[in-house]
Amino acid sequence: MDYSKLIKTDQHKIENLKEEALSKIKASHRFDIFIAENNLTDQEIKDNASKFLTLLNSEENCKFCKSLNECKNRIPQIVLDLSFDKDTRMIDFVYHVCDKKRRFELLDDAFLIRDFPNQMFDYKLKDTILVNAKMRTKLVSFLSSCLLNDDIKSCYVHGNMRIGKTFIMSCFAVELANRHKTNIAFINFPKFCASLIDLVYNDKNAFYEELENVKKASFLFIDNFGNESRTDFVKDSIIYPLIFERFSNNLPTFYTSNYTLEEIQTMHSTSKAASPRARMMVETIRSDAKQFYLEGLPYYAK
Repeated sequence: MDYSKLIKTDQHKIENLKEEALSKIKASHRFDIFIAENNLTDQEIKDNASKFLTLLNSEENCKFCKSLNECKNRIPQIVLDLSFDKDTRMIDFVYHVCDKKRRFELLDDAFLIRDFPNQMFDYKLKDTILVNAKMRTKLVSFLSSCLLNDDIKSCYVHGNMRIGKTFIMSCFAVELANRHKTNIAFINFPKFCASLIDLVYNDKNAFYEELENVKKASFLFIDNFGNESRTDFVKDSIIYPLIFERFSNNLPTFYTSNYTLEEIQTMHSTSKAASPRARMMVETIRSDAKQFYLEGLPYYAK
């Protein structure tokens, strides 16, 4: 076999690929200024073609990116640029955190606690009425009005499981963060109460600190209210102090629940001694929070 011919053939293919890359790079016009400012020759462009093409591919990924979790870049959540060293005439990558990641970090910093997934940062309140619009309109209109007038008021949202209560309220929480509101707490209440019970046995100072932080949050979302443990300790040391103190301090509180307030009162009235405080708690919520009922079939039943 004549290896010299094979080598020449391979070199010819490589040169053709470089020419194709050069044409693609120039046709994109993405690098016109970079090439002109640094007086790059065609050969220099071809020698660094993989970097130019990688950058083009990365920007194409970013253009159609829907969320951080779907990032297709070689280094997730990082965007690329090119730098040029005039002394060595070397081209290299410059790395930056992508805008979506920066926005996520800014929004996430607004939350003391955030018991909803990162994907929720990709939604807006208006997205919540793309389905079940008729059922959700009153609630979403109320929340939109709160945002528009910068007058955030408490509400109690109840209805079937998987009807969209948490989705709507987490979108509202993100909208608050988008408007530079801070000190927001969005808690899954059964999970929160369970974690505090653990702290009572392991670190009482942490128990009081965690509870105080939530009591004083500028905006508190109590998700899945009514499914928490309802022992005397939980009611007397967590639930009642939290609700009564926030009401006294006029701090907005948003509830989602599978139960009506009447059902909540019944569930807390476990004895004659417990009934008055249960009634007082429910009356406090009723006087502070506008009630909304979301009706319809759960998603999995459709």
